Amino acid sequence: MDTCTKGVEEEVKQSARKGKRNFIKKLASEAEAVAGKRDFGTVYKITKQLCGNNTSHSMPVKEKQGKVITAEK
Repeated sequence: MDTCTKGVEEEVKQSARKGKRNFIKKLASEAEAVAGKRDFGTVYKITKQLCGNNTSHSMPVKEKQGKVITAEK
């Protein structure tokens, strides 16, 4: 890699880190505001998001008879 590419690559990395920090700060301030309103369900959701414990709870689609649909209809 030439020096120009390395410089641009480093700028992109710095920008990504700055964006992530701003995102985390925004979520933390939102959690503080919601905690002041005693909405602890939202605080819990934000805390889970900050910890990275987001899981998808997708369920398979079933027919009326209870059989799982595998093909697109």
